[in-house]
Amino acid sequence: TCPVPDGMPSADYSGHRGEDRAKAMLADLQSAVQAIVESGQLQRWLDAMASNGLNRWSLNNRLLAIMQLAHRGEPFEDAHMMGFRQWEKLDRHVRGGEKAIWILAPMTRKIREDAADGTSQDKTIVTGFKGVPVFNVSQTEGAPLPAAPLVPPNGEATPGTLEGLRDRVAAAGYQYEETVIPDCVPETGRGTLGYTDPATKKIVVDQRLSGEQKASTIAHELGHVHCDHVKDLEEYRRHRGRQETEAEMTAYMVNRARGMSRESADAFSPGYIASWSRGKPEVVVAAMDRATKAFNTIMNGDWSA
Repeated sequence: TCPVPDGMPSADYSGHRGEDRAKAMLADLQSAVQAIVESGQLQRWLDAMASNGLNRWSLNNRLLAIMQLAHRGEPFEDAHMMGFRQWEKLDRHVRGGEKAIWILAPMTRKIREDAADGTSQDKTIVTGFKGVPVFNVSQTEGAPLPAAPLVPPNGEATPGTLEGLRDRVAAAGYQYEETVIPDCVPETGRGTLGYTDPATKKIVVDQRLSGEQKASTIAHELGHVHCDHVKDLEEYRRHRGRQETEAEMTAYMVNRARGMSRESADAFSPGYIASWSRGKPEVVVAAMDRATKAFNTIMNGDWSA
């Protein structure tokens, strides 16, 4: 396993209570991201966030949970974390004496809000956060977990991946099209492998690509769609580096969640992200947050077998 990055917070919240625990967890997040980026281990952390296929957590909670596993010296690339009762629904049980992993849950209350037209309606607002205990699969025993996607032959997508991604293109309101893109070089993966045309509502992919290349390209273009990059082309031109990074983060997590090897999914450089962000953790957090939300949207729902 890789070492814990220098500067990573201690991530031990067992001595905190109530709001103090939540405050300590929130304070740790920014320094954690800084340490991850500077260590060059970003892909390893994205692997972990993609592997947690049983939950659709926020970026903050994924980072908090994985950070705690790292400090315990436990491997976290294949982490699956759920609450005590959630594990019971899968016919698994937390072993006695296991130490909880803490994530954040919002505290809410309802208020009545008056509108300009004199009407009023109830509205739920977030008033703060509290720590909630969860447990990794390694802390449980019982029935086997649902099987991961099968590992495909070299160059091919896992069963159901291409079909599932095409279904998600349609669900996003786009048509999927395969054609020969003139500057695409399938043998090297260079040039334009695919693109999104918001005017015609099409996602276009070069028909000569391998199954893995097509899956990665579709996931990248869906990343653009779900990160809202296609609404304003001028905005894209001004912030192309950030938006391409967000789309690649999204595609990387989708590829890994659907069983693609790291070698095949390794389409971007952590050094590039660190350079683009100028080392500012809040900038990386914002990009990772958008990518994680896009990933959650793409992975939601059934995938054909």
